[in-house]
Amino acid sequence: MQQAEPRVVSGQVVALRLFDLAYEIDLRRAEALWASRAQSSGVRSRLVGTSPKAVSFGVPPLALDLGPVEVVIDGRPVTAAAGVRLYDFGIAALALRLPAADLGWAAFTALVNGTDRAVGPAVEAPVWEGLLGRLRGLLAEALDRPTAAPLQEDYLLAIVDAFDRPMTAETLVQTLDLVPLLSGEERPLSEGARRDLLRQRFSYHPDDLGGADLGPGVHPRAAARNRRRRRAGDGECPAARAARL
Repeated sequence: MQQAEPRVVSGQVVALRLFDLAYEIDLRRAEALWASRAQSSGVRSRLVGTSPKAVSFGVPPLALDLGPVEVVIDGRPVTAAAGVRLYDFGIAALALRLPAADLGWAAFTALVNGTDRAVGPAVEAPVWEGLLGRLRGLLAEALDRPTAAPLQEDYLLAIVDAFDRPMTAETLVQTLDLVPLLSGEERPLSEGARRDLLRQRFSYHPDDLGGADLGPGVHPRAAARNRRRRRAGDGECPAARAARL
């Protein structure tokens, strides 16, 4: 008897949009303004899963909780948790997080691609401008030389924290069709296109898999963690600056 497809027990889809908000951001000032005006506190982010000698922040970014927002995905309203990380070199990394629980792989892939259609770079999604406008209004005094028309860069991450069964990188590739998630395509792709999508992958541990088509990427950890990059803005992109971290 054929075994049922693996189910995503817990995970999330994260839509990221990076804005080149200002030349610099005074994070201490921003934290104080946020506490006084938004009536909530921020968190100074630190890396916990990486050796300090491998990667470190010169100035830890400031993480702010922007609360729940509603987005419409394939005609259905969904509540996402909004947040932002502010970097002292002027970048605001906005995030929309949508929970994923007890979904078959096809349904999880549909949620990922539906999120891309709803808030990705191919559409004008007002949710991003609304969040950005809120930040500018509350934190204006902390912004040094604000950017009138900020550059933007978009990412989409599909994160699986647990499947309903043990999965290694090898069984993941053999068992699940990763191509629709990586490509965002609903129509079948040619064998050559499928090979190209899956060719650039790597593993550090048996239960971890990374890959990319320099657009999309995949990274499962003891389950699956998938990442897709969609578009970079013209000129100097925010992610290039963020890579200084």
